[in-house]
Amino acid sequence: MGVVLCRRISPDTGGFQAISESTEKVRPWSQSWSIYVQQVPEVTTTVGSSVTLLCNYTLSDADMTGIGWFTWYRQELNGAEVSDNNPNFKGRVSRASQNDFVGKRSADLQLHRVDSTFTGMYICQVVVQHTEIISGHGSGTFLNVTGHPQGVHSRIQNLIRIGLGVLVLSAIAPVVLCCESKGRRSSESIYEEVEMKK
Repeated sequence: MGVVLCRRISPDTGGFQAISESTEKVRPWSQSWSIYVQQVPEVTTTVGSSVTLLCNYTLSDADMTGIGWFTWYRQELNGAEVSDNNPNFKGRVSRASQNDFVGKRSADLQLHRVDSTFTGMYICQVVVQHTEIISGHGSGTFLNVTGHPQGVHSRIQNLIRIGLGVLVLSAIAPVVLCCESKGRRSSESIYEEVEMKK
């Protein structure tokens, strides 16, 4: 998992400095908070399905609480926002609840009915306000949307099987009926011969 560590460097301007890209433990700086944001590097899914892009964060003080929010961007940090406000994602986005954001430190994003245009990089940015505002972002998750959904593929296969079954039955049925009717005629003629001999 790739992460980017950030800390606030100027209380007056609200500036932030990227510290490193690493998965090492964060050491708190004196009178400064830091945030550690993790994302899965790559996720693959199929057209028409739903997919969850995972994003979790850790604060340098595990007991620190405060208000916060998160934003997902497409392709680059501060690029196109992935939300219902973006016409490309309208009605196709679910976000982690505020309770999960605070309690589980989750900023997950779920995309619904994805298509091939959803393929690309997604970046999670987390902002928390305690005694100061701190912000950090993950190194991104590449979403790869491929092929047809298994559900549609299975339905197509089932329709083909049913069609072939009907075709085979329609070819066999006349033969069975023909043989069955011939069998009745020969048994009827045998019965008539037996009756005549009596």
